[in-house]
Amino acid sequence: MNYRLRRRPLCALLASAFLAVTSGFVHAERVDTRILIDISGSMKRTDPDNLRAAALRLVTGLLPAESLAGIWTFGRYVNMEVAHGVVTDAWRKRAERGAARIHSRGMFTNIEDAIRRATRGWPGAASDTRRNLILLTDGMVDVSKEAGANEASRARILQSLLPQLQARDINVMAVALSEEADHELLRTLAQSTAGWYELAADAAQLHRAFLHVFEKTTDTDAVPLEDNRFQVDASIKELTLLIFRSAQAAPALLHAPDGGEYSASAPPPGASWRADRGYDLITIDSPQSGEWRVDAQLDPDNRVLVVTDLSLETGAFPNHRLPGDGVELEAWLSEAGERIERTDFLELVRVFAEHRRPGGEVDTYRLTSTSGHGFAAAMDNLREEGEHAIAISASSDTFARERQIRFNVALPVNIDLGEAAQDYPLSVAARPEFIGADDMQVQASVQGPDGVASVVELAPGAGGAWQGAIGPLPAGEHRLNLQVSGNSPSGQPVVFDLPALPVTQPPALPAEPPAPSPAPEPPAAEPAFDGFAYAWQIGAANALALLIVGGLWWWRRRRNDDADLTLAELES
Repeated sequence: MNYRLRRRPLCALLASAFLAVTSGFVHAERVDTRILIDISGSMKRTDPDNLRAAALRLVTGLLPAESLAGIWTFGRYVNMEVAHGVVTDAWRKRAERGAARIHSRGMFTNIEDAIRRATRGWPGAASDTRRNLILLTDGMVDVSKEAGANEASRARILQSLLPQLQARDINVMAVALSEEADHELLRTLAQSTAGWYELAADAAQLHRAFLHVFEKTTDTDAVPLEDNRFQVDASIKELTLLIFRSAQAAPALLHAPDGGEYSASAPPPGASWRADRGYDLITIDSPQSGEWRVDAQLDPDNRVLVVTDLSLETGAFPNHRLPGDGVELEAWLSEAGERIERTDFLELVRVFAEHRRPGGEVDTYRLTSTSGHGFAAAMDNLREEGEHAIAISASSDTFARERQIRFNVALPVNIDLGEAAQDYPLSVAARPEFIGADDMQVQASVQGPDGVASVVELAPGAGGAWQGAIGPLPAGEHRLNLQVSGNSPSGQPVVFDLPALPVTQPPALPAEPPAPSPAPEPPAAEPAFDGFAYAWQIGAANALALLIVGGLWWWRRRRNDDADLTLAELES
């Protein structure tokens, strides 16, 4: 009997590091994105084709104009590749040149200095700016050949730098390239700062990872792309089309509403079309209204991003949730930043949400209108651990908008409840990216069918897990209650009051009755009396006896006669 228990934190203490995730994104006037790219020697193996450069070009091409951005690379030393500044056409060209300088010749992986250098100029808490730190690495903290120096640097990141990141409202967007990266460290930095963690199992996934990270760094309007078709309305001032393609795919073609056909070699008038490794990025100013069509592979990560005054906005949504949490979806439409309140317009709008679970299952919800001139729906409780995605779309006969939401569901502790004949062995182990194992405390009790609760004795065991046993239990339905407390990786107190876990004790089976003694075999039946056969057997026996007696008499007589003859011969 193994359980992955659903956990729910106590609201009073959720302002701490891991629990800061409940704040979600706050709409800000400006976005400031600082990008750190690992150039250590191990990248020769994990990114042999240097796809980091193409992925960096993708994210810098998507950054909104007039936002702030800068790019740094790091190995043993930290280098500013593109100076921090306002994103303009000139800045993007410098970013392209910076991407071309990415290499894999660094001797170490100095994550600590990279974070310190890139976050300079972000003093105090953010007021009107969303601060994003994108960190790409494929390895562990590596500043020296001495293990002690590496451990000390890693500890400073968690104990000194992480609280500073939190105090300055810096969201860490961590991308791990390869399974060899320090995933625990990267998850901790992301989850403790309301940021995002993404694993790119290989370099070919970097483009998608950077897209997902980009969508976390800024609020970007989009229109739905269905069957490679999308609708452009008159309020759209600019569109950016992102098309992912495999190496074997044919070049993408774009069909305009007036019948025009465009390609990378012949883009629309005034448009830019970058055909990079693994994707096409097309930006069109003042696009034609009507239906556009793309000849390309269908891909769930293809996007149509737009600049428009007519926006679909959503309520704050945290990047990390706990299993069992309920989800309230909220959306509304705005024009030039002001919420639309015209009832006659809103009555024509249809709003839906598609929830894609980690296993690929999709649930659809309709958001209904509210008294606040918005739309809302309650989603079922989250169950599965892993990455979830929600696509909220609003449409009418004249326009369509879409907003992508991506979030993780994760447990702060692991609960293992085994099964035995009398006792149930119980183990509660900390997940170090959420709560420290050294100072974690666990309280447990079991409530029986009669409502009476009894304490379960647990104590720290091997590996820092709290261990004990439940039972023996009487038959019936029981409820296991657990409360976990301790400190987050940044040292702030956390308490998790876990929902009750059902434990069913089946009734004891009745004792088996003794096996019955084997029944004695019945005596063999006597054959029926046969008179003729009996008489024949008696006659044969008598005849045999007469023969034997007669034979003996003849033999004795013959012997006597022989004896008499011999005596007479001797006397003569």
